[in-house]
Amino acid sequence: MSRLLKRIDKLRKAIKENDNNINNETTTRYVLIDPVLRDLGWPLDDPTKIRYEEGEGGRWDYNLANRLLIEAKKLGGINTRHEEQLIDYLRKNKMKHGVLTDGDTWIKFTVQADNHDEDFRIKISSGTSVKIHKKLSDLDQEYVMSMIEPIKHGEPSSPPKPNPYNGTSISEFQPSGKLPVKLVCQDDKPVICNRWRDILIGVAAHLVDQKYVKESDCPMPPKLKNPLIITKISHLNKSKIAYRQIPHSRFYVNVNFSRVGIIKNAIKLIKNSKLSPQDFKISTV
Repeated sequence: MSRLLKRIDKLRKAIKENDNNINNETTTRYVLIDPVLRDLGWPLDDPTKIRYEEGEGGRWDYNLANRLLIEAKKLGGINTRHEEQLIDYLRKNKMKHGVLTDGDTWIKFTVQADNHDEDFRIKISSGTSVKIHKKLSDLDQEYVMSMIEPIKHGEPSSPPKPNPYNGTSISEFQPSGKLPVKLVCQDDKPVICNRWRDILIGVAAHLVDQKYVKESDCPMPPKLKNPLIITKISHLNKSKIAYRQIPHSRFYVNVNFSRVGIIKNAIKLIKNSKLSPQDFKISTV
């Protein structure tokens, strides 16, 4: 279990047992928020990386390397007004990415010139640890430093950084090159595929994680003699070795195909979920 996953379990317990004692912003930051940021790789004692209590139009709480603002509130203290306040901070400081958190709820926003998007909203006390871990990983220092261009205050915003995850649509990809390759499903985090079957497993895992495939859909597709995704061992035929379990789930995916068959069946799963193969990219590493 990763350090962050262990931290999530500890925070869930702390929130449940100490909600009456975590009753102001300072305690919330010290007990709930700072430990998460440290586990995400942020050196909170390094003023070259983290700046506190500064900003135009108000004082934000954390500035992570001029790439991401974090506004903290006391446990249970978030409301719609605070969301609007963070968005206003971001615009006035010419920054695009920010997080509002009370240590339990974490909400990430991306702000453009004339609109804003909510990237994710999670609640540690009630969400699943794997989902929370995945979303919080978007705040990991290495990921933020590589994916978000720094903003210099008082200067125009830098042009968007080219997305290194662009690649060939899976429907146009020819599996004739060398491994490993990089798979990106709907602009999600990249998956490094060291074997051809990892592409099919990666696509299936994304569809399961995003609820495009549910247990009630399995076996999927139902008319195949050897379905691509199953949930019950009873669905397996004599070639049990053909199936591989999707990590952190009860689902299994059939990988008993050639490299060309891997790609064709990955596309079949995508279309069966009524999604576009154009949103699933493969590139060389």
